[in-house]
Amino acid sequence: MGFAAPDCLKGTDLTAQQLAGNLSELPFSLEQEFSFHRNLLELNVNPMLGMLLGKAYKLEAYGLLGYAFMSAPTLRHAMIVLRNYGPLTFTFFDVNFLVEGSNGILRFSPGIPVPEDLLSYYVDRDMTAAVSGGRDSLRRPIEPIHIQLMHNGEDQREIYERHFRCPISFSATASERYLDAGMLDEP
Repeated sequence: MGFAAPDCLKGTDLTAQQLAGNLSELPFSLEQEFSFHRNLLELNVNPMLGMLLGKAYKLEAYGLLGYAFMSAPTLRHAMIVLRNYGPLTFTFFDVNFLVEGSNGILRFSPGIPVPEDLLSYYVDRDMTAAVSGGRDSLRRPIEPIHIQLMHNGEDQREIYERHFRCPISFSATASERYLDAGMLDEP
C-alpha cells in the first residue's frame, strides 16, 4: 500500500531489518501484532481495510494446511481439515465447521481476546479470506448464501453485501459463513 516500514512498525519495537532476517529467531508478541495493525488502520483510514487485506490470503499461503484443504476429495472433507487444523491459520478466532439442515456453516468464534478497536478489522479480514481465499484454487467458487459478523457494520451494509455477494447479519455472537450443504459431497 506504499507505507514506509517505520510508520507501519511504529511502537512495535521491531525494524524492517529484523523482519528481513531469520523470523524463526525473532520474538514477536501479540501486542506487537496489534500495534502493527493499528498503525495500518491509522495510515490507511479505510474502515474496510480488513476486507482489502483478506483478499490477499490464498489457500496456497497456508502451507501444508492449504494443500491438505485443496487435496481433500470433497468440500466436506476439506472443511473438516480446516476445522481440525484451524489453529494453524492466522486467525485469532476458534474455527469450527458444522452442518445444520441444508446449511454448511464455517464458524469463527471468539478465541484469543481481540481488542474492541480491532475486532471489525480482524473479523472482516478473516471472513474475506474464508470467502475469497479459494476462489482461484477450486474448480468452481463456493459462494456464501449468508454471512453473519461479530461486529456492527449496519451503517456499511451495502458495502458488505456487495463485497460478499450475499445477505449479511451483524452483531452476532460468532461470525459465520453459510453455504449450501448440498455442495459438501461434490468432488
